[in-house]
Amino acid sequence: MCKRFCSRALFSNPVFRKLEAWGYLLILSIRGTGFSTSIFMNIALLQFGYASVGCTGTGKEIGFNVTSGVHWTSEEAEEIGQDCAGEMKGMNLPIVTGYLVLNSFSTVISTCSAPVFGSFVDSSPNRKIYTIATCAIYILINFFHAFSTQENWLLMVLLGLFVQRIAYSFNVACIDGYCIEIAENEEEVMTLQSIGRVVELSSMLLFLFFVGVLGFLVGNDIAVTARMGNIIFTCLALPLLYLSHKRLAPRPALRSISGGDSDSNYYSSRFFDTFSNLYKTLKDLKSSNRVLLQYLVGVSFIDSASGSIISLLPVYAMQQLNIPNPSSLVGLTMVCSIPGALLAKFLAEKRGTRFTLFTFVAGIMFGTSLLSALVYSDDAVGGIIALCLLFGVTLGGIYPMQKSLYMTIIPAGQEVEYQGLYSFFSQVADFLPGLWFGFAVDSKLGGEKNSRRVGMLAPVFFHLVGILLCCVFLDEEGAKRKAEETRHKRVRVGEKARMVMPLGEEGLLVEEGL
Repeated sequence: MCKRFCSRALFSNPVFRKLEAWGYLLILSIRGTGFSTSIFMNIALLQFGYASVGCTGTGKEIGFNVTSGVHWTSEEAEEIGQDCAGEMKGMNLPIVTGYLVLNSFSTVISTCSAPVFGSFVDSSPNRKIYTIATCAIYILINFFHAFSTQENWLLMVLLGLFVQRIAYSFNVACIDGYCIEIAENEEEVMTLQSIGRVVELSSMLLFLFFVGVLGFLVGNDIAVTARMGNIIFTCLALPLLYLSHKRLAPRPALRSISGGDSDSNYYSSRFFDTFSNLYKTLKDLKSSNRVLLQYLVGVSFIDSASGSIISLLPVYAMQQLNIPNPSSLVGLTMVCSIPGALLAKFLAEKRGTRFTLFTFVAGIMFGTSLLSALVYSDDAVGGIIALCLLFGVTLGGIYPMQKSLYMTIIPAGQEVEYQGLYSFFSQVADFLPGLWFGFAVDSKLGGEKNSRRVGMLAPVFFHLVGILLCCVFLDEEGAKRKAEETRHKRVRVGEKARMVMPLGEEGLLVEEGL
């Protein structure tokens, strides 16, 4: 009874009467479950990497390394800060360091290419094809990972970090371009973003639990667990992708194509238009769309700070509070993100998206300040559990609120391009809070016992700058009025599909068959 009532309450918004809204949610559920399998697979690939250079163990119990001919004791391994002295083939770097270097290159490529891909898609009538194809690539790489071995581990790492991650980044830009077209108003955008966040997080956590239990039943072999997870995910995700394909509608080209009749002229024009349109957009951000640029810069500060909470929390817990296995704290934070997204949705319905974003960012700043000021010794361990509840709730609401606000102020006809820009700005400053934390610890800023407390102030500072740019000093109404001027370029396709044709160099639209 309660289950039926809750589901009706969650999906009562008119936006869920549209088939495309369900196609959007299906893609998010695929991404969530896929992320779960990647957690196990990344651990398995690192183990294959260790084995490929002759390491007989991982963690502190290193054992004998035949590559270096050295036997590391657990104390020595902890002192040097690495699990294995063996080097990644062709890179002359330890396995973990080499993996992190490749991961950094992958992040740079996927981040920088997302706006270019978005500009390309907006001048193409094939957005639906790109949305489905990028998701299919993401799924198939997971399937290929089921055949990972010690001999091909580096190839699988490269496929995952470069092919799969780039496909994921492109898919995010494509499907988020649909979101703003499916929704008819700001409330529907916010609802779709919030419920989408719940669906993605729930899929991730449920599948993570399922695969973890399955792995325990087969003997805790991480490689076997990862392979089973990848195969099950593939069998589940492909039908969901097909259902999404049936629900999403095509979109016309919304940006101009200077054109020619031949295929060669067409594709050369597409290539030229991709970069010329992106260049024009960047110029507009600097001049006539400076409010949008301000918001994107604010997003870069908020997202870098929010991400650092997840990455720095276990480090702080382990080193400052002497908690031996802090991974459960991250799990608790992620679980609490689900009710956080729902709480943000209900608050935004009453007080608005901007107010809700401000409230949740202020909440996480307050929690991080308490962590640094009060929770810094062994006898305060209980406090970090309570703060994880606060971090989870606030993190669950921040992402959908800042994305919803952004979607209401971007110009129409450039949906995927602006989603690509959002991906770029949301990741470009990710390294800065960690750099602050590392500098504070290495330089013993505030004294050796307090250096990590000083380091944990980094998310507070970055959240503060972000909230000022995205909420306090944001000319939201002016940005919305400017976005409204381009509304005639936006294509909305729900249950009743429209026949729409682009006309003229500016991509103006005319509707037929209505």
